[in-house]
Amino acid sequence: EEPTWVAGVVQEFSAVTQLEPSEARRILEMHGFELDPAIDAYFSGDGSSMGAGEGAARRAREESRGAAAAEEDQDPRRAMAEHLPGGRYDAPGSGGAPSHAGSTGAASGAGVVATGQPGSLLASALRSIVGLFSSGESQVPAEAAAGRFEAFFSRRYQVESPFVPQSFREAAALARNQGKFLLVYLHSPLHQDSDEFCRRTLASNAFRHFAQQRLVAWAGSLEFPEPFQLMQSFQPAAFPFVALVMCKPGNQNEALPFRVEGKLSAEDLVHQLTLFMASAQEELSRVVAEQRRREESSHLRQEQDMEFQRALEADRERAQSQSQEQGEEEAKEEGAKAQADLDAAIELSKKLTKEANLKRKRDKLQAEPPVGPDTTKLRFQFPNGSKIDRRFLANQTTQDVFDFVDVYMGENELSIESYSLATNYPRRLLEDKTQTLEQAGLHPKCVLYVQDLDA
Repeated sequence: EEPTWVAGVVQEFSAVTQLEPSEARRILEMHGFELDPAIDAYFSGDGSSMGAGEGAARRAREESRGAAAAEEDQDPRRAMAEHLPGGRYDAPGSGGAPSHAGSTGAASGAGVVATGQPGSLLASALRSIVGLFSSGESQVPAEAAAGRFEAFFSRRYQVESPFVPQSFREAAALARNQGKFLLVYLHSPLHQDSDEFCRRTLASNAFRHFAQQRLVAWAGSLEFPEPFQLMQSFQPAAFPFVALVMCKPGNQNEALPFRVEGKLSAEDLVHQLTLFMASAQEELSRVVAEQRRREESSHLRQEQDMEFQRALEADRERAQSQSQEQGEEEAKEEGAKAQADLDAAIELSKKLTKEANLKRKRDKLQAEPPVGPDTTKLRFQFPNGSKIDRRFLANQTTQDVFDFVDVYMGENELSIESYSLATNYPRRLLEDKTQTLEQAGLHPKCVLYVQDLDA
């Protein structure tokens, strides 16, 4: 069965390239459903990513628009930005305004952002992209989204990813438990510097070794909800964006004043991280000590609670042992009295129920009708030999006959709990209590025998 996220990737690629979903799926399959490589290959004119008709149509468009238009169409980030309100894209070297950022507010090699105000249009673009594809990507769990980026990073750059394949919350808990800083990298798939920053800086041996030894590193692509929400919290001025977070006890995460906003070499990034972490080590040590103090306090409380429960159990067992012999006789007496009370209550309940049923049947029973063509005469013969005659209307039901017998036996103290009514010859039991007397063959007269079923 195809994963649910594949449909979202196909929809996103189709929206960017204006291809039919079937053609978009074919091209994505050639690139393992990795969105960025497929877009790069498509807009770079790679023939292997296009069918013959699509390639010819693309060449015709490029010839009609001229070299300048074709150059603009080759970059997928320009196409995505220009489809958004107020969208604009500054290619590298085109004179766009650079945004510098770093651990102290400045760093060399800063990136170029697609706006005059750093980060604002890119954030707007990402909001539109996330909204456009939210029907597919918002259904991806945070842990799965992080795992997808970690897998993408490893495949694209052919290295072991330094990032944990977990949600941000889980990564923060891991950093808190290990007493380490949490490094956060927000990957912008729209920014022209993201791929180079990942390849040259984050995928370098220097950074990966440093991160694995000194940090818990987490990364997320802004096309997914959790990283996008973090971007709204961090409010980065430019991309690529890296920040440090101190994970305090009680799930309190504090963003530290270390931020990289723009390209930075692996050596410079590791150097700045080393300097900042050294300056913040005292605070981290205090946080770690507080975390350990809380854990020890919680562990001590648990041990105290367990010891208290053990003491209570020992006292309970001792008290039970001491009073066992003394309480056995009392328990027997109390048990006998309780059983007697229960039996009496059951008997009383049965009596009250029987009296209530008799009253209901007595109130429901019609008066004995006079002799006439519509009158059925019945004679009842009881097990003790007593007999009684009673007239009923022919259209009354056999249930009325049973109710009369119940009332008669109750008023005359005939202790028959379960009985049946049957004719003598031919012998026939009255079982359908919904039949009229005429339907049951009792009209105009009949003898019914009351049989005690418990005898």
